Amino acid sequence: QATSWTGAAGIGQFTHVGRKEVRRLIGLPAWSSRYSSEPVLAARLANFNRPDAFDPGVAIEASALMLASLIGKWNGNLEAGLTDYNAGGVAAKLVARAGSHARALPELLQLPEKIRSQSPEYAPKVLAAASYFDSTGLRAG
Repeated sequence: QATSWTGAAGIGQFTHVGRKEVRRLIGLPAWSSRYSSEPVLAARLANFNRPDAFDPGVAIEASALMLASLIGKWNGNLEAGLTDYNAGGVAAKLVARAGSHARALPELLQLPEKIRSQSPEYAPKVLAAASYFDSTGLRAG
């Protein structure tokens, strides 16, 4: 039952805002159609709440859904998407203040230091792991 000092829960470290965003995303046609062959999982994501964050199968699916959406918002910038995921709802406030994702990008990439995150090197560590798996052929897809 992993819970951070900020209240983020489960393997995906979802906050209330993150769980709400998963529920919003699964309601969009572009995402809901991907789960048409898995109605039970689709229903769990549509009602994603704190107990679901502790179910590894549902939480990993929710994390993938959220991360794919964030990377898309940042025009395919993987580092920005990972940083946004790690920063939680803070990035949305930056975008609102800056007026666009493009104008918010420099500040977003500095967020881990600014918010004194538990893991300021989150995006670089994930990118390094992805590079390792790419080089060994172990990465799926």
